[in-house]
Amino acid sequence: MSIEFLTELEKKVDILINTLERLREENAALKGELGKKSGSVSEIEKENRALKNEITALKAKAGEQHEKLRTAAERIQGLIAKIEAV
Repeated sequence: MSIEFLTELEKKVDILINTLERLREENAALKGELGKKSGSVSEIEKENRALKNEITALKAKAGEQHEKLRTAAERIQGLIAKIEAV
């Protein structure tokens, strides 16, 4: 083997080592970013569940209010009927 060949091989190995180190750093950065985004997703899912529960409670309350209004309307109609009968 010639010195030129070994020199060229050494350069290529150095390039591969540098590329590997850069890729490891990039991988670590991506893992950190993924961790942050996973935390954000968990928070959003938690908030979403809370909002769904709140919507369910508000729908139930709206139903109760609607029923009270219906009952009041029936009572008013009954009173109007009594007044008209007089």
